[in-house]
Formats: sequence, C-alpha cells, structure tokens
Amino acid sequence: MSSMLKKNSKSYKSSKLLEEIHEKAKNTLLVLTKNMVCGDVPLLKIFEMYSEINRENAIVLLLRCKKMYEARHDVRRLLVFFLEKNVNIILLYLFSNI
Repeated sequence: MSSMLKKNSKSYKSSKLLEEIHEKAKNTLLVLTKNMVCGDVPLLKIFEMYSEINRENAIVLLLRCKKMYEARHDVRRLLVFFLEKNVNIILLYLFSNI
C-alpha cells in the first residue's frame, strides 16, 4: 500500500481514504509494538512526529508497519531456532546419561 501511495495513485488522494489508512497504520503499529519489546523511540513520539494526516505521513507509518512485521517474523524465527536447540541439548543430555 505504501508503494501505491508513493506512486501518487489518483485513488489515494481522497482525504477520507488517507485518514482511514493513517488510522489503520497507527493501530497496526500499536498492536505490533505491544507484542514486541519497546524500542528506543517511544511510539507516542512517532505518532506525534507524524500526526498530520497527509500522504507522506501515511507512507512513513505504513513503512514502519512493514518493518515491524518483518522484525516480528525475524524474532519468531530466532525464538523457534533457540527453542529447537534447547530441546536438542536437553535430549542429548538425557540420552547421554542412560
């Protein structure tokens, strides 16, 4: 969606649509941030910086959403990897003591 906004698509020039996209992007960031460890920049500061409802701010918020989804995916992969390694280490320990 951010790429469509960047391309200045005529269908995304409506202020009502931009307001809806802006609000959904903010809500997405809220949910993703609550599900992850908070970063160095508080989310409220980000919302303050991009509070004006316009095309550029909607693009920035959507790009931040994309980065948060990517980060969430990366964290999940790492956690699964570490969990699998821990299980293998525990099994190896248990079977080596038999």
